[in-house]
Amino acid sequence: MSKVIRSIRFFFIKEGGVFLGYDVKRQRWDGLSIGVTWGIVTDDEAVKELNKRGISILPGGLRKVAVIDCDNSQNTITCRAHAYLIDRWEGIPRASDFSVDRLWFPCDNLPVSELAPIDVDWLPKAMQGKTVYSRIHLREDKSLKTVTREVDLEYLEKYC
Repeated sequence: MSKVIRSIRFFFIKEGGVFLGYDVKRQRWDGLSIGVTWGIVTDDEAVKELNKRGISILPGGLRKVAVIDCDNSQNTITCRAHAYLIDRWEGIPRASDFSVDRLWFPCDNLPVSELAPIDVDWLPKAMQGKTVYSRIHLREDKSLKTVTREVDLEYLEKYC
């Protein structure tokens, strides 16, 4: 792989809802996304990143649900995101600095047409309790082709 941008995406869920912030710069609803500089993203590293932001994960409250790879028109992976659902925590989840509105959406009624393009396909599946690997290909004409498949957590840990 050449230079790959890595990030961790967190989605806080509570009482059948998910916390999303509106990113005014990109005009989309999104979870908390944190760029990282190290190579392999582990659950421990994800927890450390949240701790830096004043959020403590309670035992059993963090679940890895997806790895999302984005590639360019030359089929080279340029971005890899590790996504987590969090259902037990202490602290206040905040969206990115660009967020104005922060709302709870029902997990079964996400604003799909206004989600970040990389979240449209996999996030609803994760809200149904599935673990997924998603590959998003940016075509020459700038349109996206997404292939998402259900996998088990061991697959994500071994290959992603």
